[in-house]
Amino acid sequence: MSLYLVVHHQQDPQQPWANGWLDNERLGSITTTTHIGHLCLDALEQGERVFVHRCGWGDVHPVICCSAVVIRSVELDSHTFFVTFGEQQVLKDKPPVSPFPGQNFYQD
Repeated sequence: MSLYLVVHHQQDPQQPWANGWLDNERLGSITTTTHIGHLCLDALEQGERVFVHRCGWGDVHPVICCSAVVIRSVELDSHTFFVTFGEQQVLKDKPPVSPFPGQNFYQD
């Protein structure tokens, strides 16, 4: 089952979580919930790539902008994890689903 991380476009002024972008398509790191942090740990242990669903913003449509390997998923406190990614591959694929507002991941 693939993990899709739903993140705001880096130019969107509403950023509920701090994300580190390498460029417009490749995500380098995220802060996230403990649940997603654990899902990323599972992906790391399984050697599975995760997919980045970048939300639309302005005239930019939603897109699966890249896939990546989880390098680290570390608990910062009881509510927050910091996850770093590597081996990003730019995809520019159509998202398989349209997440509801506030949804920050999905699996298929």
